[in-house]
Amino acid sequence: MFKARRRKVFRNESGAMASVLLLLTCLGLLIVGSIGIDVSHAFYVRAQLQAASDNAALTGAYYLCSLMPGQADIKRSEEMARKMAARSVIDGNYFEDDGEASTLVYSPEVRCGSAPQVCRISMSRPVHTSFGRLVGCHTIPVSVSSQAGAFCGTRTVAANWLTNLAISHKVQKENKLDLDPGSEEHNAWFIQEWSGQSNPVVKMGSTNVSRGPANLAALEKGRVYNVAIVKGEGAKGENRLPPSSEVIGTTSLIVISTESATSARIKLVPGGLIKGQPGSYLVPGSTGDVQFVLRNGHWRVALMK
Repeated sequence: MFKARRRKVFRNESGAMASVLLLLTCLGLLIVGSIGIDVSHAFYVRAQLQAASDNAALTGAYYLCSLMPGQADIKRSEEMARKMAARSVIDGNYFEDDGEASTLVYSPEVRCGSAPQVCRISMSRPVHTSFGRLVGCHTIPVSVSSQAGAFCGTRTVAANWLTNLAISHKVQKENKLDLDPGSEEHNAWFIQEWSGQSNPVVKMGSTNVSRGPANLAALEKGRVYNVAIVKGEGAKGENRLPPSSEVIGTTSLIVISTESATSARIKLVPGGLIKGQPGSYLVPGSTGDVQFVLRNGHWRVALMK
């Protein structure tokens, strides 16, 4: 009887120990699972914060689309970037830069006379835990950064985007198009290789085009046309546009009035967005060509690595 009683006590002690171990195991699994939930939540918040940072950087870069951004442009860029961030919902609440836990750091990099202009945004925000506080972890810090650039021109332009009209930097004089090759003010021509608004994929600096028949009367007044910019330097000693040239940029213009098939008054519309791959302007050309493209060419905003 004594041995049977000892076996019963041993079984009770073993059962109690097993229960304790099971309880501790369940508690450990609960803590690990709870921390996993908090970490997953932190990654979810980080994705929201990254999207907000990207949007703020793109917005800031958009307001730096200028050949020579001044202090007013930089101030406006920061203001709009912060407004965009403040409109972003992070973990159920609008983002607020309190200067302590939640912060937004704006850092521009502007280059006078060249592109791209760069806007950098860094954002941070703590994520409050639900279960991590059981082990003393009340918040998980989350921080992200983004960098966006304002590019002048593109490396390539998609097909069917440009009309078959080419202009040079010589068009600056009173914004008048002169397609007459015999004129001293000859500054534009229709492109022989293209047809209407059906250009191929254009690579800046390596796509050559040549002069075709002139008919400015075919352009509609008041309509915006996306056109190619070609090198404007002719033969030595000549001021006229050469009969063939390389495409070095793109811009837009509006026809105000047509005087003849070879003469029209136009207005340049710089600063638009154009299809293609963004890239800094590296195509060689004369000072007049480069300045014309940078001043009147299409600007594009894109995220940078």
